[in-house]
Amino acid sequence: MGHKSIRMLAEENNESMQNLNVALPDKEDFKAWFKEIWKEVKPEFMQELIKEAKQEEPKVRYYTREEICSILHITGPTLKKRERDGMPATVIGKRKLYNLEAVEKFLKEKSYK
Repeated sequence: MGHKSIRMLAEENNESMQNLNVALPDKEDFKAWFKEIWKEVKPEFMQELIKEAKQEEPKVRYYTREEICSILHITGPTLKKRERDGMPATVIGKRKLYNLEAVEKFLKEKSYK
């Protein structure tokens, strides 16, 4: 068998491409095929997605009553009043903690100084 030139190979490839018939699966066959592939890919995909989310997730810092009072330059009774007015706080166990960003947003919206 002799060597074929690039031109001859290109012409043969062009002819075979013209005679190529592609059978596309119907919707149900495609869905079944995709489900099988997804079973294999999903765990790895989910792990990667969680990994990316954790990298992008900013660290939220919570402050105690004493710390938030000191930061905001307010007293304990004033803090209680702000809480009754709707200032956000998170209860973890028996402790009430405050997210500074959420507190500042609340104070700004309520026009507290």
